[in-house]
Amino acid sequence: MQVDILDGLIVALDLLFRRTDGKKYNKRLMVITDAAAKIADAGDLESIVMMIQNMEVKLQVIGLDFQHTKMKAEEGKPVDEEIPEMIVKDEPMTASAGDSERIKAENEKMLVSIANEVGGEVCSVSKRMQLLAQGMKKTVALTTKFRGSLEFGDTFGIPVYCYLKTKTATLPTLSKESQNSYEKETGGKVKLDRRYTSPQNIDEEVPPDEQVKAYRYGAEKVPFASADMEFFKFRTEKSLKALGFLDRAQINHAKFVANTDIFIAEPGKPHAATCFAALVDAMVELDQVIVARFVPRKNAAPKIVSLIPHAPSSGKGDNYYALWAQQLPYEEDMRNYEFAPLKTRKYTPSEEQQLLADKLVDSLSIRDDKADEVGACFNPVIRRFFHAVSKRALDESAGVPALPAYMESSLKMDPGRQEKISTLIESFGDAFQLKEAVKKAKDKKKKSFWSDVPTASVKEEDIKEENEDAVGRDAGSDLELDLDLDDLLDSGDVTTVGSMNPIADFEVLVESFQSKASRRERLTAAVTGMETHIERFLSQNGSEFFPKALQCLSHFRKRSPEIQYSAQFNEFLTKLKSVLSENSDAWKAIKDAGISLLTSSEDPSVDVSPAEARAFLHGEEEVDLNLIAASLSSQVEEMEKEDDMFADFE
Repeated sequence: MQVDILDGLIVALDLLFRRTDGKKYNKRLMVITDAAAKIADAGDLESIVMMIQNMEVKLQVIGLDFQHTKMKAEEGKPVDEEIPEMIVKDEPMTASAGDSERIKAENEKMLVSIANEVGGEVCSVSKRMQLLAQGMKKTVALTTKFRGSLEFGDTFGIPVYCYLKTKTATLPTLSKESQNSYEKETGGKVKLDRRYTSPQNIDEEVPPDEQVKAYRYGAEKVPFASADMEFFKFRTEKSLKALGFLDRAQINHAKFVANTDIFIAEPGKPHAATCFAALVDAMVELDQVIVARFVPRKNAAPKIVSLIPHAPSSGKGDNYYALWAQQLPYEEDMRNYEFAPLKTRKYTPSEEQQLLADKLVDSLSIRDDKADEVGACFNPVIRRFFHAVSKRALDESAGVPALPAYMESSLKMDPGRQEKISTLIESFGDAFQLKEAVKKAKDKKKKSFWSDVPTASVKEEDIKEENEDAVGRDAGSDLELDLDLDDLLDSGDVTTVGSMNPIADFEVLVESFQSKASRRERLTAAVTGMETHIERFLSQNGSEFFPKALQCLSHFRKRSPEIQYSAQFNEFLTKLKSVLSENSDAWKAIKDAGISLLTSSEDPSVDVSPAEARAFLHGEEEVDLNLIAASLSSQVEEMEKEDDMFADFE
């Protein structure tokens, strides 16, 4: 379609003005054209330039088959060599050029002059495609992470803004889609649905009001309700408080945690900027850093950070005052590993080996490389992922594309340097005789722990060199002793009844085959632990623990006659009734479950009749006369049996 370029610019600027009038926007106008259409009125050129300048629009012209994208600078005006796309030069046309070529050339020069006047850029399609092929990182909006004051004491603070400077880029999460919905031509994303079931009955779903979170404490699980979780939250206020200054050499860069933040003086406050700059200059001069307590938002976890000063320099670095924030680890964040020592006589290298190591380090050093040769390095995983997605969007059968050559080279050693030092690398390997360690078949079955590294890395014959007699015998005995710590830890030695699975713990203690005195001790621990957990489950607020308590109580009642504990069980149930009270929800749950006293029909050692057991559970007024009659008949039968037994003695 043949369209006047200037008319198109006027329409686009008018739309931009209507959309952004009175609002803060970053305005950008992109023109993609071959500049082949004739311009009707060139008098609008000056007004277009004024509109672009007044509206602060960034102009970008992408030309199709452009031959004129550069123009010589005027005399006395230097050319900015850092932005080659904005350098404009005049290329004369050949005499044989036709009218269409002449119009195209004039339009190209006009667009270049407009871009040069308003600070825009002109580039060809091929150039833009090359830039796109090289990959670009995602543009992130300038968003503050923290707005507040860098506080020194209780009375002084410097207003600062905090931004996130570095963060590990990750792949986007893949959304789950149902293939069946596409086949049926009905849209619908896959929704995640969780069901919680009872451990005793996997078909029984646990409703949300009966679910509770718990934290493990040793063998126990400590439950926390939602109200408890809110109560135990660590309450903090948003702040950045300086704790003190420290020599920069005392900061261990190897122990930094998480991402890097940057603090600058609050924009629009010149006094804050002056104070902030003076502080940074003083820290640079004294080589100091600030150790501060940082809470980025209300009720967030407090962090201890080191604020490292950054001042403008004469080089090509960032030309502003800032404080780089690096999080310091707490003691819980540190991993205390044990490794084999290297400062021993055995591991001391010879002079020849040390000389080869020095040469290898010097030959691989990049300190003499030019800074201009070091460019941006893109993440190959992310680059390959988005490249594959774009290919698959156009062709469903497209395979995974290979990495571009420029990205492959940035992740490898320079071929020229590698060829240059190949001989040195071979000499280095020959000097140390590096070989792959051969593991014994026996060692494959054993599990390794960090505490075993210092002893496992020293061979038996190496120990004999220092102490052949005593240490050699100890090493031999250690090799013959094949104990596994996991087997000792997983032996299942239960000493108390836990709240996570009290019935299983109770059975382990009851069924233990040990001496008579030890068995009585473990039996007492089992009974006491079961009583304690039943009473605790029933005494807590809410009914989420009632089912577990009833299971424990029912199992305890069933096992009491077998362990000769029937009388004590009846005493415990009587005590439990008085503690809970008859009108409580817990006792009503016991009544609904029908868990009552043990009777003489279940264990002859107790003198509780079935009628008395029912009266204990439901009250005197609910006792059925039939049950009383049955109880009396059973008592008569027992008396007759006793008479028959005494008759045999006569």
